[in-house]
Amino acid sequence: MSYPAEIDDGDWQSALALRYSLARSVGFECFGGWRPILARLLDRLEATRVALPADARGDFSISQIKQKFGRLTVHLTKEGTAEMLAAVRAAEEASVVTCEVCSAPGRLAERNAWWSVRCAEHETWSRLDGRA
Repeated sequence: MSYPAEIDDGDWQSALALRYSLARSVGFECFGGWRPILARLLDRLEATRVALPADARGDFSISQIKQKFGRLTVHLTKEGTAEMLAAVRAAEEASVVTCEVCSAPGRLAERNAWWSVRCAEHETWSRLDGRA
């Protein structure tokens, strides 16, 4: 998977926040393997927001981005347009087949009482093993 070079640094969360205004007011409660998914989602949401009437743009934002039961979960402050909801659904679906550590194809499974998506290389990875 490819994503903008500035997102491929060690501080991927700050890089996303610098690039996307929608990411500035929300924390990322997930690992870095999903950064390409998040970049695509934010690209789509920003483009859709720009297409909104100027007086409605400020009403829309993201309230939470997190991993829950092994999948990406994104909460919007308002219902959003059909395009926005489709972008969120696509990101959430992509997360269940993408390793949350490295972005490689992965498998959703319960591991040590926690649901996660991992590739074969990161099957036994722990947050103590290094930054993701």
